[in-house]
Amino acid sequence: MPGVRGGCLRGDFDLCTVALVRIRDPGVERVARHFEAKATTVPDRDVLELLAELGDRTPSEATALLAALSKPGSSRADQLALVQDGLDDDERSDVAELLDNVTVKLSPAARNLLEALVGRANLDVHAPGLQLDTVAPGALEGLAMPGAVVEAVNLSTAPTGFGRVTDAVELGRADAQGRFSVFMGDAQPGDVVRVRARGADGRATDWFTQVASDSRADPRAAFVNLKRVLLRSAPDGTVSILPASRSLPFTEPFATVRFTNQRTGESIDVRMGDHATLTAPVTLRGQPGDAIAVAVSDGGGNTDFAFVSGTLVAPGLPPRGAVADPDPVAGEGFSRFTTEGDLFVNGASGTDPKQGQIGNCYVPAGLAAVAFADPSAIDDLIRPNDDGTVTVRFFDAATLSPHEVVVDRELYGVGGRPRYGGATERDARGQGEAWFSLVEKAYATWKGSYDVVARGGSVGQLQAEVLGRPNVEHWLQGRSPDEVFQVLTKGQAERRAMSAGTFGSNEAARYTNTGLYANHAYSVVGVKDDGGQKLVTLRNPWASGEPRGDGLDDGVFDLPLDDFIRLFQVLNVT
Repeated sequence: MPGVRGGCLRGDFDLCTVALVRIRDPGVERVARHFEAKATTVPDRDVLELLAELGDRTPSEATALLAALSKPGSSRADQLALVQDGLDDDERSDVAELLDNVTVKLSPAARNLLEALVGRANLDVHAPGLQLDTVAPGALEGLAMPGAVVEAVNLSTAPTGFGRVTDAVELGRADAQGRFSVFMGDAQPGDVVRVRARGADGRATDWFTQVASDSRADPRAAFVNLKRVLLRSAPDGTVSILPASRSLPFTEPFATVRFTNQRTGESIDVRMGDHATLTAPVTLRGQPGDAIAVAVSDGGGNTDFAFVSGTLVAPGLPPRGAVADPDPVAGEGFSRFTTEGDLFVNGASGTDPKQGQIGNCYVPAGLAAVAFADPSAIDDLIRPNDDGTVTVRFFDAATLSPHEVVVDRELYGVGGRPRYGGATERDARGQGEAWFSLVEKAYATWKGSYDVVARGGSVGQLQAEVLGRPNVEHWLQGRSPDEVFQVLTKGQAERRAMSAGTFGSNEAARYTNTGLYANHAYSVVGVKDDGGQKLVTLRNPWASGEPRGDGLDDGVFDLPLDDFIRLFQVLNVT
């Protein structure tokens, strides 16, 4: 595979620093200092430049070696052999410094190649790589794995859409030598674009960040999406602005946002990072009813913040103490108890939720799907309050506006066990993990009652209401196995929440002796190719009940892809 990426965006990988004073080769030191100065992704050509310096004898040899390393179709094995031929003991020592000491950002692919150079690891010949050039705004050329899909997301326009900063569109494919030339139609000068390549095996390169630029000035004003933040009033006379989700961009990267309380005149400027989300609450003096004006500048326009994108109104103070509970399922009269379990035991996991005595499989299946794909989304979802209540944030499926629900820890149940949604995990005191039960309670509160939730619903809508972006339904009948496998592989690579629903009760005979159930929602844990057999891993929200069980009866099982298509009606990808 051509190319090795030599860096990563902040937060994508653990950082490794370099003690540059101990690097002996001046060429290697020069390139390493260039790496160290990078604020974002280190371009792949710089990694190849480092390899050329490691394998050189003279500057002219380094130039020739760089050309050989960059030749289209050069495999990682070819690159390793070219560099090893010219590596001396001092340069081996320099490689050790690059690997063992810590500020240059190295991707796993780059680290593996350097480790292979000094015999610390076997070379991963299939590691995904990417070399990238911006020819003009939106025009991208370079090298990737042969046949790889080139994906990109315009971070400058992402706040106006529904996706995360990692939700890319496919622009085209590399040819058999790994060359590609693609175009991103909505990119304008000054836009910040992220690009990666994804191979046929589903593995993707790290993200590259490029700025689309030419001789023209940046013509596009920065966007801001006011639905991506929440306001909260506090009894101490302050108003805080918080992210509704840490994965949904609020504005474009590196823009500056000014929040101004129009009543007091106080303002605060916040510089966005490369993911363009608020990383900490922004707090102003204020009170319920205050209007907070939001203005944004990308450094090229609106530098005086005269144009206001919109205003946010500070809500009333949050309730304290007891709050109203949702009614139980009609005809049920269970007592209540206060759950004292920890919100999380070993963090959020897709195996945590367990459906209770209520016909709402779409709720635990959807929440488990979110937790399997991205546990941090569950951390975003629920927040403990200092009065013992918890706040759960959902999104309206139609408008994608955030909506907060405050609930206390009282649950319907018997003998200290919840009647409705429960947990598979228990904390050190033997108490059931509480997050799923409380999120389900908040959902029932929002929708009207447990009785309303028990009448059934859409697992895809539930996922959208948790994640704040639209769900895509893939109806499986008539789809080829290759097509479905590609959808599943892409969803898994992009950390999408995935779930699937079986056919209705009128087709119950379809499930005779299968171990599956009609009219039931399952979480999709993942997909894999096991020695040529394509398998879909699923989870029953009962935390039990599975076909051809593996002996654990925990509800998690593998199903051949052909059986998945035959037995499931719809696949949800959110």
